[in-house]
Amino acid sequence: MTTVALPPPDAPRLVWALWYARRGWPVLPLCWPTEDGRCGCGRNHRDRDIGKAPLTEHGVHDATTDEVIVRTWWGRWPAANIGIHIEPARLLIIGPDCSEAEREYWRLGLPLGCAIVQTGQGRHYYYARPPDCPTYRLCRSGYGDILTTGYVVAPPSRHRSGATYRWLAAPPETLAEAPAWAVQRLTEAARRPTPGSRCRSAGRRSRPSSRRRSPLPPCHGSSPSGPAASGPSSSTGSAPSSSSSPRTHSSARSAAWRTGPTRPRSSPGSRSPPSSCAAPRTRSSRRRRRRRWRARSPTRAS
Repeated sequence: MTTVALPPPDAPRLVWALWYARRGWPVLPLCWPTEDGRCGCGRNHRDRDIGKAPLTEHGVHDATTDEVIVRTWWGRWPAANIGIHIEPARLLIIGPDCSEAEREYWRLGLPLGCAIVQTGQGRHYYYARPPDCPTYRLCRSGYGDILTTGYVVAPPSRHRSGATYRWLAAPPETLAEAPAWAVQRLTEAARRPTPGSRCRSAGRRSRPSSRRRSPLPPCHGSSPSGPAASGPSSSTGSAPSSSSSPRTHSSARSAAWRTGPTRPRSSPGSRSPPSSCAAPRTRSSRRRRRRRWRARSPTRAS
């Protein structure tokens, strides 16, 4: 196992960012804390975002190994913390945040040949991600994380508590492969349904689509398989005329869906038996027929 020489601990952040980029680990600039633990980048980050929030527009998706871009970033923000994009670097990070998690991970097995970082709250163990390992984030707040996606804060970044990230075991030329138990936990978590997905699918109601509405209600006294369903060749019923415009059909269709079948109105003087299948009328046609009916009716006494 060959260990690669690290830059001096007091070297500028740009030197460290270039060292990670040359190793093939994409980097991105992060917010940095002030001496009193406040946001130092001027964007008023709070709580956990202090020292960890990305400074670029698209966050972790802007991470790169391009030295020109890296120099531009740290030329603009010389004190910016350094983040490493885990997925393209093909890393698996095990990060216990408490002594209980540390003991559990050591009991399960942490193979030698990894890189170890002392963080502000615990440690990060850097391993190589196996080809069959999914990209997933298994996070237990206050206990520990197992990550193959997202980003990780790298030395010599500064934690909001004032502690400095530092290498306890420098990354070797070839990292050891991640332990099987960590890969298994990520695989099981990735197969597990996302919390809330079942509730969202069960609570979603489908809107009534216009395609689901029947174009016209069935004729009275006839079944869909009867003469009314046979279209223009039927001898009974009032099938739509071929000279009707599409707009008339659409308005009649929508009115039929809202109000159902409507029988024609006739004047008191000329009563005719209703048709077996009266075509539904729109609101404007009913108004016109009402006006004609009033004009024919005798004047009422006041």
